[in-house]
Order: sequence, then C-alpha cells, then structure tokens
Amino acid sequence: MSALSSLLVYRFANLFLGEFIQKIIPLLIYIQTDSLTWLGISFASIWLPRVICQPFFGVIIDKFDIKSIFISTDFVRAMIILPLFWLDNPYMLSVIGAVFGLLAGLSYMGIEYAITHALDINRTPSTQAKIQNAEQLAMILAPIAAGFVAGGGQLLAFSLVIIGYIIMPLWFIKSLKAHDKPIGSFLLARLKSGFGEVLFGKQLLSLALVTALINLAEGVLFAILPAIIMGQFNQSSQMVGFVIALGSAISIVVLSILSLSPKIKPTLCYYLGLGLIGTGVLLFGQPQSLWLCVAGYGLLIVGRVIFVVYMRIHRAALIKPENFSTTMGVFLSLILLPMPLSGGIVAWLDEPNSITVISYLLAAIFFGIVVLSAMKKGANHADSHHR
Repeated sequence: MSALSSLLVYRFANLFLGEFIQKIIPLLIYIQTDSLTWLGISFASIWLPRVICQPFFGVIIDKFDIKSIFISTDFVRAMIILPLFWLDNPYMLSVIGAVFGLLAGLSYMGIEYAITHALDINRTPSTQAKIQNAEQLAMILAPIAAGFVAGGGQLLAFSLVIIGYIIMPLWFIKSLKAHDKPIGSFLLARLKSGFGEVLFGKQLLSLALVTALINLAEGVLFAILPAIIMGQFNQSSQMVGFVIALGSAISIVVLSILSLSPKIKPTLCYYLGLGLIGTGVLLFGQPQSLWLCVAGYGLLIVGRVIFVVYMRIHRAALIKPENFSTTMGVFLSLILLPMPLSGGIVAWLDEPNSITVISYLLAAIFFGIVVLSAMKKGANHADSHHR
C-alpha cells in the first residue's frame, strides 16, 4: 500500500472515531438536560483546552518520536472512553469531552507533521482534495452513527471505538519513514519563534484570521444545530446526524472533482469557498424553514472544505521548515480559538432563532472579504502592469 493510501485509511479511521465521540457527547448531554446552555458548554469544553494547549503540541511533536505519539494518544483516548459506558452526568461528560479534545489536537498535529516530514507524498491541490475526501467521508458516517447510537446501543459502539483506537496506530506507523528531528532548543525559544512567525508574518496572520472567522461560523452553526432541529422543528437526533452527513456528502462530490483536476488554481478555491460560506450562513439564519437551515449548513460545509484546500497549500508554503511543528501549533491555536467561543455564543443565546442576526453579520463579513480581496488583487495586477 502506498504512503498516500495508508495516510487516507488512517486519517479516515482516526477522524471517524474522534468525530463520533465528539458528536455523541453533546447529543447525550442535550438529551439529558434539554438545555441550550449545556449544549454550548459541552461544545466549548471539547475545544477550549485544545486551543490553549495547541502551541505546546507543536513542541511535543518536534521533541518526541512521532510513532510513539500516535500510539499513546490513540491508546489514552481508548481508555477515557470507558466511563461513557455508565456516565449520565453532564459535568463528567463535559470533562471527558475536554480531555478527548486535547488528545485529538495532539493527534492532528502528528498527522500534519507526518504529511510534511514522514510520508512520501506530493502536496498538491489534488492530493489535499484526496485527504479532505477521506476526512469528509468520516464526517458523513460519524454523525450518522452518533445520532443513532445516542438513542441506544452505546455498549457495542463504544467497544468498537476502543478496539479501533488500539489497532489503527499500530498499523499506520509502519508506513512512516525515518527522518531527522530539528535541533533542540529551549521551550520558550521555540514558542517565541512560532508566535513571531504567525503574528508578525502578514500573509500567515491574514490566512489565520480568515480561517478563524470561518471556524467561528461553522462552530456557531454546528453547536446550535441540535437545538434548532430537535427543539425548534421537533425532529429526532437521527435527523441531526443526517443533516451533518448531508453537508459532508456534498463536500465529497466537490472534493472528488477537485482531486481529478490537478491544474486547478488555489485562488479559485479561495474565492469560491468564501462565497459559498457567506451564502450558507445567510440561508441558515432563516429559522422559519428547516430546509433553508439544512441548505445553509450544507453550503457552509462545502465552502469550508474548498477554502481549506487553498489554506493548506498556502500555509505549507509560508511556514518555515526548521520550526514547522511549533509554528503550526501556534497557527492552529489561533484558527481554532473561535470554536470554544462559538460554544459560548450558543450558551448565551436565549433561543435558537436568535441566530438570525449573527448569521446576517457573518454573511456580510464573508462577502466583504471576497470583495476586498478581489479589489486588492486587481490593484496589485494594475501596479505590476504599469511597471
């Protein structure tokens, strides 16, 4: 099996297991409490520790053997799933979600490091689309599984997740090649370098801020989605899983087209992605119609995955290789910061249809970014033409 094929299989399995747990915990909490506040808190608890610790994950990846990191993060995740067999306390479920989010962040950093340093693959738009295809397939199946398991059958499901976390890393590490670790340096020196590269690199900071805004929109819409579907429209948890899966299914079709188009320009992914995201959040803010909300959520997810193709290529070109993991950790911490914030926003809302004003504001911002980017590109093109 080729290095890319091994990566795609492991990335699918690892993300499926992680997304399943991260989706089912908020669902179980909402079913137990019927509280929008608890729904927001559970979502924030999964993301906040990860965002805070993300810069340190990069240092860990640079310092320790990548194979050991894959094995240990997956094994510990398997162990902390065990309490889910009997827990029905929203406080403890939120704590488990927080620990799980931490380990998911470290595992993701390991994947990004392996793609750059430990696997023989070409980092082109076509390859990035294939990786995202595997991710979207996992994101189709995981919420469907979580929606059904939330209504019963947790014993078998959690048992299979534990087995998967134990077996998959042992198989995947065989495809990783030997590579040199960067020369060691003090923790604070590495963090200072990483923060400096992101915060004072104009292009990298701009990329991070736009991506963070996209994550804020996705986080708010995703966190409030169960309350809208189950509370406002009186649908089941299975319907929540179906809606999330539908967005991912459409994304797979789009990414498949991108993966078969090796000459596609990254800038097209930038403008098309932002345009779809703006349209999606605008439609989602129409709480009188379930299907407008579904269409809006689907467009947001499709637009996000298209934009991420551009983001990953541009990010890899901007980050210096000698401090890659630490800088990547800082970058990820910045772009993921809106995820716990979005949980806080949802917890603050009085009722699901309060999302309308927020969606209009986000849509205006995204369309504004598109217009300003196009104007800047046109100005730069005119300057170069005059020269």
